[in-house]
Amino acid sequence: EYVGVAVESALATTSQDRLKVLAEVNARSTVVSGHNLLVRAESKVLVGMVKMERFFLCLGYRPGPVTDELEEDKHISGFSTESPTEDVGTMAVPELIHSAEVYQLYRGACGKEGDLIAERCRLWVDFPNLRIAIAEYDQPASPRNCISLLDISWCHCEDAAEPDAEEPVYRLDVYSLPSGTCGQQRPAPGQTPRIRVSGSSSSLRDFGLALQKLLKSRDEEGRGRLYFIQKRLFQYLWRSVQLSVSEDRLVEAQAVLAFNLNPKDGIAYVKRKLHKSTEDEIGEWLSQVCTEKGGLDPTMLGDYFSRRDTLPIFWSFVRRIEFSKMDIVGALRQLFDTFKPGGEGQVITRILEHFAESYFQQWQADPSAVEPPTAYKNADTVFQVAVSLIMLNTGLHVAAKKLGNKAKGASMSLEEYIANTRRLVSAEEVPDEALRAWFEDISCTEISVEPMPRTPFSKLPVQPNMEGWLVAVVNNTSLRFWAVLVLQRIYLFSDSQGDVDPADVIDLKDVSVAALEDDEAARKRYLENLPGVRRSWRSLCCRRRARPDPWLVAAARRSLEISQRSSGPPVILQKSNKPARALRRVVLVAESNDLAEKWV
Repeated sequence: EYVGVAVESALATTSQDRLKVLAEVNARSTVVSGHNLLVRAESKVLVGMVKMERFFLCLGYRPGPVTDELEEDKHISGFSTESPTEDVGTMAVPELIHSAEVYQLYRGACGKEGDLIAERCRLWVDFPNLRIAIAEYDQPASPRNCISLLDISWCHCEDAAEPDAEEPVYRLDVYSLPSGTCGQQRPAPGQTPRIRVSGSSSSLRDFGLALQKLLKSRDEEGRGRLYFIQKRLFQYLWRSVQLSVSEDRLVEAQAVLAFNLNPKDGIAYVKRKLHKSTEDEIGEWLSQVCTEKGGLDPTMLGDYFSRRDTLPIFWSFVRRIEFSKMDIVGALRQLFDTFKPGGEGQVITRILEHFAESYFQQWQADPSAVEPPTAYKNADTVFQVAVSLIMLNTGLHVAAKKLGNKAKGASMSLEEYIANTRRLVSAEEVPDEALRAWFEDISCTEISVEPMPRTPFSKLPVQPNMEGWLVAVVNNTSLRFWAVLVLQRIYLFSDSQGDVDPADVIDLKDVSVAALEDDEAARKRYLENLPGVRRSWRSLCCRRRARPDPWLVAAARRSLEISQRSSGPPVILQKSNKPARALRRVVLVAESNDLAEKWV
């Protein structure tokens, strides 16, 4: 399936980029389907076909226009273009705009409507509906605030900062003319732009430049190029990373992918392709990927470190994590921000022993730089303190999640924590003031063992299975997220939290997914819970229907329901849905029927 998607993506790109994409497919097929010689053979045959295509193009051969499925192309996603048949007949790969720029336009940029600088809205190109959209932070776009890509007459982006300003200020103006007017035209003097967005982020400037290229492609290559992007948007999203990275990074991406599928095979790939032959080099590479680049599955990495035969690699890994000038609580957070420990208590003990040695060595370099002050004599003291802090964290947070009200007696008080620690650690090495500070720190914020990526997904050396805009319908409200499906999770990014920290994560190992179009029960639940449907105060058996939002009703055709399988406490959207509570199921709305099918 993976290779099939890659091949389809390659054949949808410009001829000069196809060999690069297919070469990457060959590399991945050796990792994902190394046992499947047929898949690898098919991929190599396609490389040969593309080489033949180049040969014929050099001889002067030019393919004829695409003329099939014209009626379908004229009415995609309910968008009627009324464009001439010969215009749609030129539907082909746009040469004036590249995959990365299409991705950038679909992802959009943040800014502020008007002239004041405060990033409170997002502007993006809604390719499924061939329009440019603008909406408040985390909100879906209203049709009233959208402009058809066919109606945009001019786009202008400039640096509007004052001469003495410390930061740049970019302003993007988008103009439109009445429907039916063709081509770009400079705005008349005094004409007001339909959209004006200002912001200090360079992404707004890059968005404006990419939009100008899209309009140029529309006018010079024909509107059929817009329809091509509309139909092939999934492929553009899938390969956005492929054409913008170096060969070395692609090889590293194969290593990350191989490790996430099977750590043993991944390490073998690292040795063979990245030439990391020693345990020290392997540990150094794992540490670098986790702390600087991201992409390794934290659960798989934790399971790998739980094996006894990986202890030398783990020692190389942990001594390269930066703990200098951190107190021990901050260092533990840093450690467990890279992997999720697996196994029993013996595994945690081994991990903490190596952590204690690494932390003590770095602490010794400058003890006075660490607050609160301590006077550790050796790594054993650090180990005892680390164990006591993990036990405190378990009593205050982990046990409370698992046992609920029954866990009240399990959590330690400050006095109990100090007394327990004093049995193993003297006040000369760790004063009471330090213990009080650590107790307060952990009481306020749990030492989490559920690490998140620390870099934007666009920079991770992994290929997402799918990404794009989804609208979550939650408690009579609609929240827009940029969703990334990777490593058996859906990471949901909000405008307010940016591209680094996900607003929420849905683990797919314990859920079922169904398209509302195919699941009558799910569709019925969705429609009954739409805003506007209210229970009558006179009778619990009667329902009084107001008129729900037509957009939400129509969205049922392109929606999917994610339901929790287990009978435990609800866990879906437990971060972004804090004002209410976590959910057992949620409905996510895609921008088109085709994208909804891909998500499912």
